[in-house]
Amino acid sequence: MIKSISHKIAEEIYENVEDASPVSVLEYALHIVLNYVVVVIATILFCSFTGHVWEAIVACVVFPVIRQFSGGLHLKTSLRCNVFSVCMMLCAVYFSLLFSFFYTGLIIMIVTLLVIYIHAPNNIRGSLHPKYYSLLNWIAIFIISTNFVIQSTLLVSIFFIQSLLITTTANFIVNKYDL
Repeated sequence: MIKSISHKIAEEIYENVEDASPVSVLEYALHIVLNYVVVVIATILFCSFTGHVWEAIVACVVFPVIRQFSGGLHLKTSLRCNVFSVCMMLCAVYFSLLFSFFYTGLIIMIVTLLVIYIHAPNNIRGSLHPKYYSLLNWIAIFIISTNFVIQSTLLVSIFFIQSLLITTTANFIVNKYDL
């Protein structure tokens, strides 16, 4: 459904905008944007039922940022990716309610940093040359380390879940079950 909508919008843009990119390029970009919009709306909608809209917004902003630098899983279809993304954001929002930052949160942060240091970046797709991977690793570590100042259990949860998603175990599960 999202693919057909993005194709229709891309055709409209191509026909009505001078010097527009090819339809395939527009469709690809719109597909990415529309998928993200679906994930954001679904996450905020679910969290609005329990009064955690602000946490949902933070998760929808922070997850893609940390994923950009640490990598992550790639599922076979956009539907699977959307459902999985919403589930991970909801897990982060509600998991963060179960502990305080001091002691439990600090221990989870240290584990997260170790996992990120060992595994990031993982599954980076695109044209980035591998010589920049260590830079991505250190940027991810820096982003996560800012939470020692912010002291947010929501950020602890987001970073911890993201760290689990870049492990070889997560990749193994995705490949084994053909997700």
